[in-house]
Amino acid sequence: MASESDPIAPRTWIAIDIAKGVNVALVEHPDRRRQRFRFAHWRDDYDDLVKFQCGCTAPCRIALEPTSDYHRTLAYRLVSERFDVVLESSVAGARLREAALNSRDKNDSKDAQVILRLLKQGMTQRYCDPLVTRTHDLQ
Repeated sequence: MASESDPIAPRTWIAIDIAKGVNVALVEHPDRRRQRFRFAHWRDDYDDLVKFQCGCTAPCRIALEPTSDYHRTLAYRLVSERFDVVLESSVAGARLREAALNSRDKNDSKDAQVILRLLKQGMTQRYCDPLVTRTHDLQ
């Protein structure tokens, strides 16, 4: 069965490295122009992120690297706004960083680049929020 989402179609790719304090987002537009910004786990910052995504001309696919439970509030907000949210494996990110960049050095901007690379290759997992899918009692 063919996939519903075409990874080659022009789209806006958004890679977000989740952290306890400040998150780093790396955006690649369909014309390959990149944009980077930081935001915190505050409602105003989430509102700004949603407004930014609504202003994009191409559909957005957002990848998050889950960090503890810090990704859940942002992911819930994005799923509630009906954005395409996927998760990146932190193990896959570590292996790609080590293989492609020949380094174990870890920082937020480098992590966002690795997440973006995995996102564009389609190496993701669909995010299903337990509150939205009503499976939170199973956890």
